Amino acid sequence: MNAVYNVCMAAGRPPAFTDPIKLQKDIDSYFENNDRVTMSGLAVHLEVSRDTLWRYANDKKTNPKLSDIIKKGVARVMKVYEERLIYEKNQVGVIFALKNMGWSDKQELDHTSKGKRIAGFNYIPPNESGNNANNKTDA
Repeated sequence: MNAVYNVCMAAGRPPAFTDPIKLQKDIDSYFENNDRVTMSGLAVHLEVSRDTLWRYANDKKTNPKLSDIIKKGVARVMKVYEERLIYEKNQVGVIFALKNMGWSDKQELDHTSKGKRIAGFNYIPPNESGNNANNKTDA
């Protein structure tokens, strides 16, 4: 059985993961001993919550080495889901799981430039004679 980890919060409790080598071995053990991997399964195997896994993977305060190991474990789970999405006929559950991992089935367009609105162009109406005021012609 894998090592017991202390589940903790940032409010002074001991960290859930401290030893990168032990963490990597436990994650590898999960993938070696399970045909159908899931995020919840990985969390249960490591004796932490899914939220703790996500926090360690995404929190900038987390030890970068631990964070990288967990990110790679999460990527391995996503890889399995992605393969199932492509090669299995019933994809509803897989789609649901991937959406819960941040995937999206819609394209979102950002019409900004580094968070600032992109300026449009100024419309200059033609003058009464049909010529543009900035585009004078000699007739």
